[in-house]
Parts: sequence; structure tokens; C-alpha cells
Amino acid sequence: MTVIQKNITVQQYTHTSAQATAAKVAAQAAQTAAELAETNAETAQGLAEAARDAAQAAQVAIQPVIDDLANILAVRDDLPQINGVHAKLTEINTVFTNIANVNIVAGDTIPINALNAARTELLEVHAELAAILNLNSNLDHVTTVEAALTAITTVSNAIANVNTVAGSITNVNAVAGNKTNIDAVAANKANIDAAVANEANINNVAGNQTNIDAVAANEANINAVAANEANIDEVVDNIEAIQGAADNAAATAADRVQTGADRVAVASDKDYVENLVITAGTSPLWYGVEWDTTVSSPDTTRIGNGDLHRDLPIQNSVYHCLLQDNGVENYRLNPADWTKKLTGGDSDLSGADGMVMGWIPEFYHRFESEGTKRRMKISQFPLPGFTKYTGRYHSSFEAALQRSTLKLASVVNTDADFRGGDNNAAWDLEDRTLLGRPATSISRTNFRTYARNRGTGWQMDHYHAEWALFWLCSS
Repeated sequence: MTVIQKNITVQQYTHTSAQATAAKVAAQAAQTAAELAETNAETAQGLAEAARDAAQAAQVAIQPVIDDLANILAVRDDLPQINGVHAKLTEINTVFTNIANVNIVAGDTIPINALNAARTELLEVHAELAAILNLNSNLDHVTTVEAALTAITTVSNAIANVNTVAGSITNVNAVAGNKTNIDAVAANKANIDAAVANEANINNVAGNQTNIDAVAANEANINAVAANEANIDEVVDNIEAIQGAADNAAATAADRVQTGADRVAVASDKDYVENLVITAGTSPLWYGVEWDTTVSSPDTTRIGNGDLHRDLPIQNSVYHCLLQDNGVENYRLNPADWTKKLTGGDSDLSGADGMVMGWIPEFYHRFESEGTKRRMKISQFPLPGFTKYTGRYHSSFEAALQRSTLKLASVVNTDADFRGGDNNAAWDLEDRTLLGRPATSISRTNFRTYARNRGTGWQMDHYHAEWALFWLCSS
């Protein structure tokens, strides 16, 4: 079987990584709380500095959003809603700037109430931006607005982490206050030795016992922070992987948006990614199959995230289209009826509108071997140990040959110019006609040449394309 394919390099959309940095700074602040609180009671300053750093990172993450919205307003004067969002974000970022300039050494405190108020307003701005995107599905700057939504969600999560750190600061401050009392107990040890003769000193020690009990109570809080340390690194790694994949997905989706319906699909994908961020610490971000080489049955066992097995996010990103020789999609096909365009109206599969091709999306994969067990895992995200598969187009049919141009083709065409087999015209009116059939009786060398005759990037089918189709169908 010979098919044709085209490799497409998708230009990635990039913007500031301050959103992921904000989340990581907040998570590292919680980890610092656990480590420093066990050392001494002066960790209140260290934790306050960590909380201030998280506010600084939030300020850095929001500023590009303000700048991007300003760029939209510079070319669009018909979006008063975005003008309002731009003004609100500017006010919110002023709060972050003020918090970022807090002087911990001078004894200034972190204004947690102001930080929480800013988070509440951020969530309101998020809702307004989402509504704008919903009402303006043909907005030229849809990618910028989606990036703004992602940044706001990340900063909101970072502030939530700051609140956790702030709670730890309160507990550690209590420890610091109790340290003075503990020192007083140590200083009174000499008096304790003479306590039989000194009732006043005994009463002093008894009074300090209450403070010692308070320190013991705070130990449970410190241990709780320490217990979360192992999970923090994994959550941060998952968030960074998702953020990077979300940026790439937004860029790829924006490149392919053709209709208002496509924009709604992009917004839905964004909600899906945000939901994965929320559950990143509880469920694996991959799915796949496992089998035993000693078992003759071809059946495999599903492993990984059950929700991903149900939704099949990678497989459901495959679609078919009419692709022009220059690598540009002419239009997509209705998945239920290829004789129709996705947007309505009849399609032309004869080759006049382009080659009938299927898009295999970018994904990440990992093979594992343990004894007689074999595992194949796939994911939408660049998880540790996973290898990237680059997205590409693959012919929807076995290749025909256009005899007049010597170009391989993926079409539905019964003209003599596309006669299949060995081009035997004597059978045209018989049941064994070769009209509309794939081309055969051609050497591998010529098949390669005829595929490349279609233009830059076109090739005869090869192992990697078939490999991807096999594992996507198996997972």
C-alpha cells in the first residue's frame, strides 16, 4: 500500500512565561515555610519575603496582558468592554506593584487583604474577558484574549498559594512569639532547681507551660506543610508542562481557525486545559495500554487516566481536509459526510480543490519495558521521559497517480487520467475496471519521485506516519 503525506512545521506562538513562574514561586514559598519553620522561629521574615516574591511574579505576569489589550484598543475602537477590562487590570496591577515594593527588612507587612481583593477582581475580569470572547467570536485578536485568560487563571492560582503561605506565616509568627517564652523557661532552670524553696519561681514555670503547649500545637501545622513538600514539585512540573502545551495549542488552533464555530471549539479546548491544571496533582496526564509478551491474546489493558481514555483528546483532534500543494488547507470536511464541507455546502474530492488528507496532531509518547510487561503511554503534554511526535498530514486514501502530471494523488476520481493499477485501458468497461483504483506496478523509486512531484514537503508514506496511526488506534 502506498500513501502520501505532507509534513507541516507549525509556527509556535510564544509569550511571557511569568504565569508559570508565579505559580512556581508561590509553591516554592510553601516549601520554604516547611524547611525554615523547623530551623528557628525567625522564619516569619523568610516567608514574608517569599509571599512578596509571589506578588512580584503576579505583577510581571499581568503586565503583558495589559500591554496586549492596549495593542488591541489601538486598532479597534469598537470594543468598549475590552477598554473597561484594560482599566481594571491596570488598577489591579498597581496593587501588585505596591505589594512587590514592601520593605520586609524595615518591618513592613504583606497586606494579605489587599492581595485577596486583587484576586477577587482578577476573577471578575476573567469572567468579563470570557464573555467578550463568546460575544465576539470573529475577534481578530482571539489568541491574545485567550492568552490573557490563561495568564489571569495562573495568577489567581498563584495568589491562592500566597494565601496558603500567609496562613503558614501566622503559625510561624506564633512560634516566634513562643520562642521568647521558651527562652524564659531555659533561663529559669536555675530557679527550677531551687523551686522547693522558691514557690514564686515554680508558679512562673507553671505559667510558661501554657506557652510550651502552644508551641506543640503549632508543630502539627509545621508538619502539615512539610508533608506537602513531596507533592509540590510534581504539581509545579505538571503546571509548567500544561502551560507550555496550552501556549502551543492556542497558537496551533489560532493558525487553523476558519469559522466562528472553530473559535468556539478553541475556547472549549482552553477550558479543558484549565480543568487539567486543576486536577494535575491527582490524576496522571497520560493514557495508554499495557500487555504481557508471554500471553498469546492480542487484548491489551488500559492504563493511565480513565477520563482521558473516555475523551480520547488526541484521537479526537484528527480531522480530514482538502490540502493544497503549498501546504495550506482549502477547507475541512464534515466528519460524518465527506461529500460536504465542515461549514456546509458540497465538497469536491476529485483533486480540483486539493488532496484529501487527514491531520495527525502533535502528541507525546513513551514506551516502557518491565520484565515481560510492555507499556505504551501517550499525552498531550511534554511530560518527563516522553518524546514528541510532530503533527503531519497523511493521505486519506491509497495513492492514485495522475498520469498527465506524474503526481501521486489522494482523490476520488474515475477519470482516465487517474486510472489505477498498471493503467490498462482495455478493462475500463468491465467489472475489473481500474478507473478510480490505486496505482500499482510502479517501483519504489518512482513512487517516491511521483510523491515529491507534488511539491515541497510531499513524500511517499513512511514508518513514522504508520506508527502514529497504529498506536493512536491501539490506545
